[in-house]
Formats: sequence, structure tokens, C-alpha cells
Amino acid sequence: NANGGTPGFELWRTDGTEANTQLFLDRTAGSGRSDPQNFIVANGKLFFTAAGGNLYATDGTTVGTTLLMTSQKSNYAMGVVGSTAYYYYADPPVGNTQSPGGTFWKTDGTSGGTAAFATWDKPFPPEFSTVFENTMFFMAGLGELYKIDPVTSTVAIVSGSPSGISGLTATANNLFFPTNFAPGDSQVLWVLDSATGTPRTVQSPQSASIATRPENLCVVNNTLYFSGTTAANGTELWKSDGTSAGTVMVKDINPGTASSGPFSLVAVGGSVFFDANDGASGFELWKSSGSAGNTVLLKDTVPGPASGNPKPFLDLNGLLLFTAVTVPQLWTSDGTGPGTMPYGTIPNGTAPNGSKTWIPLENSVVFAGEDSTVGREMFVVRFGTPPAAPVITAPVAVTSSLRPTVTWNAVGAITKYEIWINNRSTQQNRIIVEPVTGTAFTPTFDLGIGNFAVWVRTAGSTNAPPSPWSAQYNFRINAPVILNPVTPSPVNGFPLISWPALPGAVKYDVWIDRLDVPTSQILRDPNVTLTSLTPTTLPNGRYRVWVRGLAVDGSDGAWSAPQDFSSAQAPVITALLNPTFDTTPTVTWTAVNGAASYELYVRSINGNFKAFDQKNIVGTSFTWPILPAGPYEYWVRVTGSTVWSAPVALNTDGRTNVLTPIGSISDTTPNFSWQPVDGAVRYELWVDLQNPWTQKIVFQTSLTGTSFVSPSLPVGAYRTWVRAVSATNQFSPWSVPVDFTITGPTASLDVLPVKPSDDELLCGVLVSVFDRGESARTMEDGGADMQPVKAEHSPAALPLVLANPSIDEFIVQWMMNPMAEC
Repeated sequence: NANGGTPGFELWRTDGTEANTQLFLDRTAGSGRSDPQNFIVANGKLFFTAAGGNLYATDGTTVGTTLLMTSQKSNYAMGVVGSTAYYYYADPPVGNTQSPGGTFWKTDGTSGGTAAFATWDKPFPPEFSTVFENTMFFMAGLGELYKIDPVTSTVAIVSGSPSGISGLTATANNLFFPTNFAPGDSQVLWVLDSATGTPRTVQSPQSASIATRPENLCVVNNTLYFSGTTAANGTELWKSDGTSAGTVMVKDINPGTASSGPFSLVAVGGSVFFDANDGASGFELWKSSGSAGNTVLLKDTVPGPASGNPKPFLDLNGLLLFTAVTVPQLWTSDGTGPGTMPYGTIPNGTAPNGSKTWIPLENSVVFAGEDSTVGREMFVVRFGTPPAAPVITAPVAVTSSLRPTVTWNAVGAITKYEIWINNRSTQQNRIIVEPVTGTAFTPTFDLGIGNFAVWVRTAGSTNAPPSPWSAQYNFRINAPVILNPVTPSPVNGFPLISWPALPGAVKYDVWIDRLDVPTSQILRDPNVTLTSLTPTTLPNGRYRVWVRGLAVDGSDGAWSAPQDFSSAQAPVITALLNPTFDTTPTVTWTAVNGAASYELYVRSINGNFKAFDQKNIVGTSFTWPILPAGPYEYWVRVTGSTVWSAPVALNTDGRTNVLTPIGSISDTTPNFSWQPVDGAVRYELWVDLQNPWTQKIVFQTSLTGTSFVSPSLPVGAYRTWVRAVSATNQFSPWSVPVDFTITGPTASLDVLPVKPSDDELLCGVLVSVFDRGESARTMEDGGADMQPVKAEHSPAALPLVLANPSIDEFIVQWMMNPMAEC
């Protein structure tokens, strides 16, 4: 159970190597936590609870991971009997009280084999669960002994059980537990008699040599070892076979009434190891095989009366692991004095807490540790002789590949390695730390340009530690930029030089030479931070460009392949954009960098003027000596260029163009607008209604602007003309006529047929402006009810009704008059 940041605390797995320490299962997406716990191994599967109390089983594969049952209750892993795992789920407390009880579950690792089998009605949950003679025993209630019947799956108290039990330890023949004779007495050792199935004290309560306060229980070769206390000998090492005669002190290590205080008993290879104080050497490492003669001080880790405080904790394939001295050091012992020696310093905060925190993994041990660099993480210690370090043979010192292959020599018959790559340019460490099978590795992503360092070592196995890391091997990636074809910019027509982003580049170096007038580095910019450049200062001509990337530390990539292009800028016409009365007009345009002269070309629209082509104009303006009145189109370009400016339409007779309105409109007060005319002081507007033909329905002769909003016009088709008048009272031709139609607002005009009476004639017109699809209505006799209008209503029943007009209403008006007045 570890916190990867995102995700939070989830299930991880490791084989003791960094590369294969990986997230195994994320049961809460994102940064949430499922907090897996209560691990049990049974029947080839790992059982655990997560995301509350959900029970899972896994065979070590994602596909083989199964949700067995769902729960949000607190739970406790009891253990395994045969191939069945047992769990207890506590009911939630009511108010501030303890849990009122719970439910026992068992599972064989399948959904069908997972079930609740018994309920529990006591406020104290099971503790110290232990398997003895294929039966699950546990302490609960007031510290009493209970068991789960393996046949009936019933839960019951063991008959004759004392209270106050503080732990359960099983040998092949006996189930031991410390408890009191009676409340207030010192604890003594009890045993469950396997013959009678009832508990009893191991020693007679009347015995003067009975050992009290049994602690640190440990089983070696079916014999129980523990620390026991008597008035005559203090606290010393004891052993028991479950009988009164077979329960004896092994040795009075600290002679007399003083205590040696045996502690941290661990069984390794048929002996028990522990720390004790003989009164002369302080607390040091001892070993016993069950007799006073073979109970010996194994190693005085701190010579003299000072204590090394060894803490034996783990049997690793017959090798004892323990910690000793004030600054925690890892020691190992093969059971002999010369074979007991320090192995290495333990990272801060990683002192072992029994075998639950240090886990044997074949010839290695993994544990949760902490240091100032990485914080609290998983560590591994491997025992054996490390192999030699590999020697890296590739890539070459400078490579253009963004994914260079790293190779190294094989070390013996080893096939598994680990590779570590740092980016020296960005100072980013561990960009790659991966396991590798074989002697070559190719990254699966682009490393980018820059400087890199790589190390390789053999992967540690559970039977041997990894080799030292190889010597640091440095290489540089100088991949080139790949240029896109240079094209004119769609924004301003200047050359657009662009390229795809180069991994690792933080900026780019652009180099441009001129070819037609040979010039090196006519433009050089080593600080381009985008992936494109549009040079606006290049004279028209032919050019060649190269681009390279630069890493954050300044190391450069290779130059791109050259790309040739031409810069052909067209001037932008800035004056003489409108019709004019001037027949000797002046046109101006923007300067093009490097242009020595310009060419102006004019074409007559109606053919009354020969095409005019003025070459070698020096400067950015030209005045025609005479340009007869009429319509024209003209362009400007740099002399020798193939790119003309955008064309400009020109009328030298002052004729303007109507801009609006055109087409169909619904606005009955249209806005008339037209192109301004240079030299005009006023304009005349003429509008005709075409059907029925009505001339000058709008006629304005003193308009000084270029727009006019008309008074309301009826629905119909129209034709518009505009002409300009100069300061000398010169009239331009009327513009080309422009037609438009006013359709008016959406409406309907309906005639309601009704039959007149003999002496009256009804002239009735119903005008209805509909909103929301409602039908026309009228009000009868001034009443409150609105009724649909029907054709058979008589005239007398339809008085004049005028409703208030609004957007949510309609107007119905009936007009009735005598025949003579109609």
C-alpha cells in the first residue's frame, strides 16, 4: 500500500528491483485512495480489502483480480485455515458506543465461495487469531478464548476459558497463551490441552518456581521459548513443551536475582536468537539451542559493558538479520561468532519492526525506509556478490537520432539490466529508468537535442544484488530542423519560413543568405522562440535559408537542409482609392525594401483610353499628365518583380457606386450609402418606385455625406441612382442603377366571408397580426369569454371590438355600416 501522488494510496507490487516496482491496481481513479490492507495469502492468491471494506482476491495479474464482496464496514484479517481465508466485519457503532457486533466471512477466492457464516453479538472484535490443529482460535470479549468449528463454521467460546488472555502462540501440539490465575494476579502461561480440549495452566499454581509474566513467546522445533520471571532468578530465558515438568528455565544468564531480560526472540535454523544482558557486556546478541551449555553470547557488538542493543528480527534462509548500535546498522549472523558481522548502515527511520515491515524475498529483503533525499519509500537489501559493471559501447558521442540506441557488453550470462538516463542540458534526472532484457535499449520517445548521460547495471535478482552502475557515458543529440517549403505569408505576402518544433529546442537560429546579389548572413537571428519567421526587411530577390535548434544550455542541433526562396513584395496602394473629378490624379503606395524603381499599369474599362504602362518610377507616387474622364483599373509593382499590387478601380469622371440597399430588405426606412468621390462637395440621391412606377419617391440634392436614411417607404420594388457634384459645380454621371425590394414586416391580410342581412350590407375586414400561432378572436356582447370568429355569425352579433395592441395580442376590428353609407 503506497501513495504514488496520483493515484493516492493504492496497491503496488515489487520483485525487489526499482524497474519492476509498479502500481498494480488503482481502485479509485485520480488522486483518491482505496487504501488496500488486511493482506492474507491463501490458496495461491492474495486477499485484501480496499475502498472501504471491499474484499478482493488476485493471482498477481490484473485479469485475475476479482471483487469478491462489497462493504464499507471496518474489517480484520483473521488468517487462513487450509485454503480458506477468514475475515471479520464489524458493524458501525451506534452514537459514541463501541461496535455492537459484526459478521464472520470466509472465502476460497471465488465469488461463489465467499460468504458470511456467523454473526457476532459482542462489542469486542476478535484479536490474536491463530490456527491450531486446523482450527481458527481467537481472543475476544473479556479476553476469553473462542474458536471457529472447521466443520459446522459455528463460533463458540472454548469451555473453561480464562479471561485476560494477551496473545496466542501455537506449536504442533499445544496452543499457549499468557493470562491470569484470577483478576489482579500476575500472568502465567496457559495451554489448551489438545487431548481434552480444555485450557489449563502449564505449571502448578502452587509451584514455588512458576514463571510469571511470560512474554516474547517464540517457537523453535515445536518447543516454546519465552522470557519468564521468578523471585529467585529475575527475568530469564525459559522453555516449555506444554507440561509442568517440561517447563524450565534454560539458563540464568545474569546470575542471581538480577535479570538478563531476554527480548526480541527469533527462531533461526533450530536455535533461538535474542538480546540479553549478562551484567558484564550490556544488552548484546545471544543464541540458545535449549540447554544452559549452548546458551551463549554470540557477539559483543559494542565491546565492554556498553550495550549494542541488537534487535533480531528476521530469518532469511537461515541467515539472521538484526540491527545493532545507536546509529542503526544492519547485521547478519550465520549462528557463529566470526560469522556475525555488520552488513551496512540502514537509512534513517528504517529500523525494523519485526518481520511485518521487513519482508524476505528469496535471497533479498524489502522494507519501508526513509532518507532525506527520497522520503519514505521501498528499499531492498540483496545478499551475495555483485557482478561486474557493464561497459557502454554506443551511441557515438554526437548523434543526430532523437531516439539513439544505447548498447553495452554482456556481463556473464546475465540477460536483465537496468538503464538510467539524465538530461544534462535541462538538469532533469531520471528521465528514463527502465528494465531491459538484452544488451541494447532504444527510447520509445524523442529525447530531444542536448547533452545526456547514461548508466547501465545488471538488474538485481532475488539471488544476487545488482552490479555497480557503469561508468557515466556522455553523448549529445544534434538532430536537425526539418524546414517546410517557404511560402508567401497569407497575412502580408512576405516569405513565411516555418518548421515543426524540434524536441529539446528552446529557441532557434535562423541564417539567410542572398543569392542574386551574393550576401552572406543578410539576416541572422539566433533567438527565434517560435517555429516560424516572416522576414519583412528582405529586398526583392533570391535567398537561401538554414535553421537549427538550440537547447536550454546552448548546445546546438545540426543545421537544416537549405531551402531556397524568393522575396517578391508588392507595394500597397495608399491614395487614389476612390472615384475622382481630377483627370491628373496622383497615386501613392508603400515603399518596398530594396526597391530602386516601380512600374504603374493602367487599363481602360470602356476602351476609350489606351493601356498605360509607366516604368522606372523613382519614388512612391506618380501623377498622370492627363487621364481622361472614364473608368479604369490600375496596379503597381517593383520593377522587375512578378508580383503586382491588388488592383484598384478608378473613375476620373467622379461617378460613384451605390453600396446599400441591395436585394430584398424588410426595413421600410432603408439606409442609402455610396462610395465617396474625391473632390465632391455634395451628392444627389434619386429613388424610383417601380410598380406602380413612381419617379423620385426619394430625391435629395444637397447631401454632404455618403449616406442617407430614408423616411418610411411602402412595400415594393425600387431603383436607386447617386451622382456627385464638385466644388466647381461639375456633375458626375449618375451611378449604375441598383435595384432593391422592400418586403415589409411579416403580416397577413384576410377577408372573412359573412352573409349580409336583407337590409344591411356588411363591409367587414379582419386584420390580424398573429403572434405565437394564435387564431383570430372576437368578444361577444362585451362578455369576458373570447370565442373564435366563425363565418356563419350574423352581422348583428359582431359589434366593433378594438383590443389593445401589443406583441402578445392582436387587433380585430369590425366595421359595420348601413348600406347607404357603405
